[in-house]
Amino acid sequence: LAELQAKSPFLAEANREAESHAFAIASLREALEKMDGTASAETIEALRDRAEQTLAALTDEPRVLRLLEFPEARLESLRVAAANAKRLSECRKRAENLARSFSSRASTASSLFAEHAQALAVLDACVSTADAVAASRGADERRFRDAGIAFDWRLL
Repeated sequence: LAELQAKSPFLAEANREAESHAFAIASLREALEKMDGTASAETIEALRDRAEQTLAALTDEPRVLRLLEFPEARLESLRVAAANAKRLSECRKRAENLARSFSSRASTASSLFAEHAQALAVLDACVSTADAVAASRGADERRFRDAGIAFDWRLL
């Protein structure tokens, strides 16, 4: 196995990347290990963005992370939590923007029906988003628990 590793250009490249990015990845690892289930959605998204920026330069992310014994389960949990938070936040913003647009204009009887239909569409989209997050909650809770993260779902 050692002989194959020495001859493989792919493994050699992964080793070079691991060495050259070791400091940045170690810093990211430290931040991930400090993360707990009480972080705000903004904090989670900022850490996810930092992780994606740090790891973007890697040509073989999984291999390099394994070489550096990086907590990949925590990284995946971070990505899932950030995606859920983003989906719910976008839904909330759409609903708030819709409410603002309704309150800022005079409504006629005919426009009320159009506004009502528009509001129903936005609310249906929000319900679908919340249902999707709720449906994946069990799997997400297991993923977080396996990664050593206690997650407070009330934050979402």
